Amino acid sequence: MAWIWLWLAIWFWIILASARAGGDQWDNPRYRVILLMFQAALAAYSLLWARQTRDRWLGRVLAVEGVFLAFFGYWYIARYTNWRTGQVHIFVVIAAIVILSGAILVGGWIWDSRRNISR
Repeated sequence: MAWIWLWLAIWFWIILASARAGGDQWDNPRYRVILLMFQAALAAYSLLWARQTRDRWLGRVLAVEGVFLAFFGYWYIARYTNWRTGQVHIFVVIAAIVILSGAILVGGWIWDSRRNISR
Protein backbone atom coordinates (compact mmCIF):
# COMPACT_ATOMS: atom_id res chain seq x y z
CA MET A 1 0.00 0.00 0.00
CA ALA A 2 2.95 2.31 0.65
CA TRP A 3 3.99 1.93 -3.01
CA ILE A 4 0.59 3.20 -4.14
CA TRP A 5 0.85 6.24 -1.87
CA LEU A 6 4.34 6.93 -3.16
CA TRP A 7 3.08 6.63 -6.75
CA LEU A 8 0.23 9.07 -6.03
CA ALA A 9 2.58 11.57 -4.36
CA ILE A 10 5.01 11.44 -7.28
CA TRP A 11 2.30 12.00 -9.86
CA PHE A 12 0.78 14.81 -7.82
CA TRP A 13 4.17 16.51 -7.69
CA ILE A 14 4.84 16.04 -11.42
CA ILE A 15 1.46 17.51 -12.36
CA LEU A 16 1.81 20.37 -9.88
CA ALA A 17 5.34 21.22 -11.05
CA SER A 18 4.30 21.14 -14.71
CA ALA A 19 1.24 23.30 -14.10
CA ARG A 20 3.13 25.86 -12.02
CA ALA A 21 6.14 26.05 -14.34
CA GLY A 22 4.17 26.21 -17.55
CA GLY A 23 6.09 23.38 -19.22
CA ASP A 24 7.76 25.67 -21.74
CA GLN A 25 11.37 25.58 -22.91
CA TRP A 26 12.45 28.04 -20.22
CA ASP A 27 11.04 25.82 -17.51
CA ASN A 28 13.59 24.67 -14.98
CA PRO A 29 13.32 20.86 -15.02
CA ARG A 30 14.72 20.41 -11.53
CA TYR A 31 11.23 20.81 -10.10
CA ARG A 32 10.01 17.83 -12.10
CA VAL A 33 12.98 15.58 -11.34
CA ILE A 34 13.17 16.19 -7.61
CA LEU A 35 11.48 12.84 -7.04
CA LEU A 36 13.41 11.01 -9.78
CA MET A 37 14.99 8.63 -7.26
CA PHE A 38 11.55 7.56 -6.07
CA GLN A 39 10.34 7.15 -9.65
CA ALA A 40 13.31 4.86 -10.31
CA ALA A 41 12.48 2.86 -7.17
CA LEU A 42 8.89 2.42 -8.34
CA ALA A 43 10.04 1.34 -11.79
CA ALA A 44 12.47 -1.18 -10.29
CA TYR A 45 9.80 -2.55 -7.96
CA SER A 46 7.36 -2.88 -10.87
CA LEU A 47 9.87 -4.72 -13.03
CA LEU A 48 10.80 -7.10 -10.21
CA TRP A 49 7.14 -7.77 -9.43
CA ALA A 50 6.37 -8.43 -13.10
CA ARG A 51 9.27 -10.89 -13.36
CA GLN A 52 8.38 -12.69 -10.15
CA THR A 53 4.70 -13.07 -11.01
CA ARG A 54 5.33 -13.62 -14.74
CA ASP A 55 2.75 -10.95 -15.45
CA ARG A 56 1.99 -10.44 -19.15
CA TRP A 57 0.46 -6.99 -18.74
CA LEU A 58 3.80 -5.20 -18.46
CA GLY A 59 4.65 -6.27 -22.01
CA ARG A 60 1.26 -5.13 -23.22
CA VAL A 61 1.58 -1.74 -21.56
CA LEU A 62 5.04 -1.36 -23.09
CA ALA A 63 3.59 -2.29 -26.50
CA VAL A 64 0.96 0.44 -26.09
CA GLU A 65 3.74 2.89 -25.23
CA GLY A 66 5.65 1.76 -28.33
CA VAL A 67 2.59 2.38 -30.51
CA PHE A 68 2.22 5.85 -29.00
CA LEU A 69 5.88 6.73 -29.55
CA ALA A 70 5.95 5.34 -33.09
CA PHE A 71 2.86 7.22 -34.28
CA PHE A 72 3.70 10.53 -32.61
CA GLY A 73 7.31 10.22 -33.72
CA TYR A 74 6.11 9.75 -37.28
CA TRP A 75 3.76 12.72 -36.95
CA TYR A 76 6.51 15.02 -35.60
CA ILE A 77 9.00 13.97 -38.24
CA ALA A 78 6.45 14.57 -41.01
CA ARG A 79 5.45 17.91 -39.49
CA TYR A 80 8.86 19.43 -38.86
CA THR A 81 10.63 18.20 -41.98
CA ASN A 82 7.85 19.52 -44.26
CA TRP A 83 7.31 16.03 -45.62
CA ARG A 84 4.13 16.94 -47.48
CA THR A 85 3.25 13.48 -48.80
CA GLY A 86 3.65 11.88 -45.36
CA GLN A 87 1.68 14.37 -43.27
CA VAL A 88 -1.42 13.07 -41.56
CA HIS A 89 -3.89 15.08 -39.50
CA ILE A 90 -3.32 14.84 -35.76
CA PHE A 91 -6.80 13.41 -35.16
CA VAL A 92 -6.02 10.52 -37.52
CA VAL A 93 -2.85 9.82 -35.53
CA ILE A 94 -4.75 9.94 -32.23
CA ALA A 95 -7.48 7.66 -33.60
CA ALA A 96 -4.88 5.16 -34.83
CA ILE A 97 -3.17 5.17 -31.43
CA VAL A 98 -6.45 4.64 -29.58
CA ILE A 99 -7.59 1.84 -31.91
CA LEU A 100 -4.28 -0.04 -31.90
CA SER A 101 -3.79 0.40 -28.15
CA GLY A 102 -7.33 -0.79 -27.51
CA ALA A 103 -6.71 -3.81 -29.74
CA ILE A 104 -3.55 -4.67 -27.79
CA LEU A 105 -5.24 -4.36 -24.40
CA VAL A 106 -8.54 -6.05 -25.33
CA GLY A 107 -6.69 -8.76 -27.25
CA GLY A 108 -4.52 -9.43 -24.22
CA TRP A 109 -7.54 -9.60 -21.97
CA ILE A 110 -9.30 -12.04 -24.34
CA TRP A 111 -6.13 -14.12 -24.65
CA ASP A 112 -5.85 -14.38 -20.86
CA SER A 113 -9.54 -15.22 -20.37
CA ARG A 114 -9.43 -17.99 -23.00
CA ARG A 115 -6.24 -19.34 -21.53
CA ASN A 116 -7.79 -19.46 -18.06
CA ILE A 117 -10.88 -21.26 -19.38
CA SER A 118 -8.77 -23.99 -20.98
CA ARG A 119 -7.01 -24.71 -17.68
